[in-house]
Amino acid sequence: MTWIWYAPSSSWPRRPLRQTHLGATASAGASGPGAAQKKQLGIVDLRRERAPRAPAYVLALPDEILCEVFECLLEREHKLAGWTPGGSSREARRDLAAVQLSCRRFARVAEPARYRVADVFLAPSRLHRTRSFRFYRSVAARPERAAHCRELYLRLPPWHPAAPPPPCDRAVLPATESVLARLANVRRLTLDGRLPAADVWDLPANISRFMPRLRSIELVRGGDHDVARLIAGLDLPLLESLHIWCSQDGGQLADFEPAIKNKLGTAPLVSLHVGQHMRRPETLASVIGWARALERFSFRPQTGAAAAAAAACAELLPRDRVRFDTLRDMLLPHADSLRHLEIDWLTPTTSTTTDTEPELLEHAGVFDACAFARLAHLELVEADLRCAPRVAAAALFVGALETLVADCYVGHRATLGPRRVEWWAQFLREVAALPGAGRRRRVVLKNTGYKWWVPDRHRCAAAAAAAAAKLPRTLIQCLDDLGALAREGGVEFEYKIGE
Repeated sequence: MTWIWYAPSSSWPRRPLRQTHLGATASAGASGPGAAQKKQLGIVDLRRERAPRAPAYVLALPDEILCEVFECLLEREHKLAGWTPGGSSREARRDLAAVQLSCRRFARVAEPARYRVADVFLAPSRLHRTRSFRFYRSVAARPERAAHCRELYLRLPPWHPAAPPPPCDRAVLPATESVLARLANVRRLTLDGRLPAADVWDLPANISRFMPRLRSIELVRGGDHDVARLIAGLDLPLLESLHIWCSQDGGQLADFEPAIKNKLGTAPLVSLHVGQHMRRPETLASVIGWARALERFSFRPQTGAAAAAAAACAELLPRDRVRFDTLRDMLLPHADSLRHLEIDWLTPTTSTTTDTEPELLEHAGVFDACAFARLAHLELVEADLRCAPRVAAAALFVGALETLVADCYVGHRATLGPRRVEWWAQFLREVAALPGAGRRRRVVLKNTGYKWWVPDRHRCAAAAAAAAAKLPRTLIQCLDDLGALAREGGVEFEYKIGE
C-alpha cells in the first residue's frame, strides 16, 4: 500500500478524510498472477486536534455591561430615538441597527437602549405621519417594548385654543392615546408647544393616569396659562424636577399660585429650572416659592441671541429686573438645602457689544454665596462679575462654596480681554489668601475661546488680526499663567475653550 502524508492549511474545511483505495482490492479468495500487482492508496490526515477556543471577551460580558456599552452609541445631545424626524444622526441609527443584527443576544440586549428615548407627535401631520407611526407600530407589535421607554419628548400640535382641531388630527388621537397608555415607566417628559384644550384632550389628567412614575417635567414654548394649567392639573407624587421655558413674561403665574402650591406641596420637588422671558422679580419669587426645599436651581432669563438683542434694546427690559441681591433674597428660604445654582446673564449693558471691555462698576454687586450653608457649585456669567476682586472673593469663597464656573461666552462672542485676565489673576490671589487652608476651592472658566476679545470697531478680519497682534501674549498663554498662579496658592484652576 502506498501512503500519502500531507498537512493542509487552516483555511481548508475541517472534515475527517477516509482511507480510499485506488483500483480493485484483491478479495480473500482471489487468485491469479494479476491479483498481487493491484496497489492500494491510503491517505492520512496529519492535522492535530485543537482545543476548543474560548468565546470572545465581549461575549463573556454580562448583559448589564453590554447594555451600558450599547448605550454609548446613543447621542445624548440628539436624544436618539429611531422615530423622530431629524432627531438623531443617520450614523448613530445605523450603528445601533448593526449591533442588533449581529447576533440574537445583542438584539435582545440592545433593544432597551433603542426604546429608551422616544420623540413622537401627539397628532402627527401628514409630513411626520409615517415616521411617528413607526414607533406606534413597533410598540403595538410587541407591547413589552413600551416598558423600556424612560424619556418621552411629546410634540404638541399648534391648535388654536378657540378653534376645534382638524378632523384628521382628531382621527389619530385614539392611536396616540393607546400608545401613551403603555408608557408607564417614563421618568422624564418634555412637552413642546401649547397645551390642547381640556375638552379635546385633557393632557394633565392623561399624564397623571398614564405615567405615575414621572419624576421630571419640562415645558418648552408654553404660555403662562399652559404652565399654570399643567401644574394645577397634575397628580404626580414623585415629581422631583420641573423645567419651565415660558414664552411669555410669566405675569399671570401669580394668579394660580394657591392651586400650584396645593399640588406641589406634597411632591418632593428639589430641582427647578426657569428660563426665557421670565425676568420680573415678583414672578420669579412666586415660582421659587412653589418648592419646599430646593437643592438645584437654574435661572436663565435670556440666552444667546436674545441676550444680545436685549443688550442692544435696553427699553425691552423691565426697570426692576432681577439682580444678584434680589435673587439672593428669593432663595433665602432654601438656604439650608440649596447645593447647585446656575445664574445666567443678569446685567445686559451695552458694554459687551461696543468698543470697550466690561469694566468694573463702583456699586456692582455679586452673589452672596456665604448665605447658603450647603451651596457647593455656582455658575455665573463672566461679564456679571464687575466688582473688585477682593469683594468677589470674600462673597463667593468664604462660605461652603467649592466650585465657581464662569461662562465667558455672551452674545455670540467671548468676553475675555487683557483687563479681564488681569482681574482673574487678582481674584485668584485673593482666593488663595482667604482663611481655611486645606479647603477645596475650584475655579473654572468656560467657553473662553482661543483668541482675545476684539471690540466691534474692528469689523474686518484684517483689522481684528492687527489689533490682536499688538498684544504681548496670546490668550492661551495668559490662561496657562493663571493656572500656574492658582496652583501656587492651592486653588484648582481649569479653562475650557469651547466649540
